[in-house]
Amino acid sequence: MTVANSSLSQQYILDIEPEGRLTLPQEIQQILNLESGDRLILTMEDNGTLQLVSLKNQVKKLRGLLKDKSPDINLVDELIQERRQEYLSE
Repeated sequence: MTVANSSLSQQYILDIEPEGRLTLPQEIQQILNLESGDRLILTMEDNGTLQLVSLKNQVKKLRGLLKDKSPDINLVDELIQERRQEYLSE
């Protein structure tokens, strides 16, 4: 039987150290391109499931979403111009 677009999840057993720390397996760190000092976002779902996401990857995604569609327009200059016009019209 062939299943298209299926993804196989992998499970790992992690131990909680006395300080409350977890160590991610090296394989996971490499796949996610994590380095020492990187920050992660831990989300607990209503059903008790934990989701761990790389903060730097989330920031990259947000930058892509918020990227200025018109690189010729400088928003700071546009705001200054609007303020000048408001000042002159008073």
